[in-house]
Amino acid sequence: MSPNLAPILHFVERLCKQDTVACPLCGLSEKCPKTGFYKRYDPGTGRRIRIQRHLCRNPECPAVTFSVLPPPLLPLFGMTWTMLLLAMMLRPHFSVNALACLFECGRATIRRRLNWGARLAEWLLSSGAMREVPSWGLLCALISRAFFPARSHSHPINTPWPIPL
Repeated sequence: MSPNLAPILHFVERLCKQDTVACPLCGLSEKCPKTGFYKRYDPGTGRRIRIQRHLCRNPECPAVTFSVLPPPLLPLFGMTWTMLLLAMMLRPHFSVNALACLFECGRATIRRRLNWGARLAEWLLSSGAMREVPSWGLLCALISRAFFPARSHSHPINTPWPIPL
């Protein structure tokens, strides 16, 4: 059973309109100068794009530099928000094989992405993140921490709600 995706769509749209850069570990959003970039593949355009790196000026923060992925890119999911939500909406009407052909990937890949999408939607709706997250960068950090705790930093993220694992 797929959750109602409309609130998630509105939440993502609101976050994408904000132009706030904040450190994902300490939340500092002031005086975070640009310190270079790296390139990452954008599945939406099929090209490599530049991801800006920023310097965290909080002397107590363990992050020296950080990057904030552009709003359509999800951390570690290999799919944009739009494509993931579209796949989840089409799932009741198409077979996994048809979706794999439509999204130009294998059946195992589309199954994995649909499972991640369902878990992500459930987490967004139940964790309080949609009400409380002030910036895209913090949302990316929380997603990474909630779904990939072994890959994320060992430093705590300060949030007003518990991060479900």
